[in-house]
Amino acid sequence: MALACMFFAALIIVFQRYLRHVHFSLVSFSSGIWGVAQCVILAFAFGQFELPTRNSDMKEIIYLCGLAVLTFFAQSSIIIALKLEQAGPVSIVQSCDVIFAFLWQFVFLNVIPDYFR
Repeated sequence: MALACMFFAALIIVFQRYLRHVHFSLVSFSSGIWGVAQCVILAFAFGQFELPTRNSDMKEIIYLCGLAVLTFFAQSSIIIALKLEQAGPVSIVQSCDVIFAFLWQFVFLNVIPDYFR
């Protein structure tokens, strides 16, 4: 599964590089619509679809909105970077997100990574 994920991630970067003449908002919007459709279908298929309710913790709703905003800016930044640069350097910089995720997890959430996390 990891190799398949790596293969498809490389294909996405190459395809987005070919779309460099299309406005970044259109590419970002179409990626978002496709992602929402996949998530809704899989959530219903696995029986895990649950929207925040009025009784939900406000913290969860803020996290949800923050995740949406950060994902939008991340995707838009990658698309704009692929317009200005070749796919190789952009993909190398993008692969550093795993390192940043471990660092932020350690610094902000006080989670010490072990062999299984």
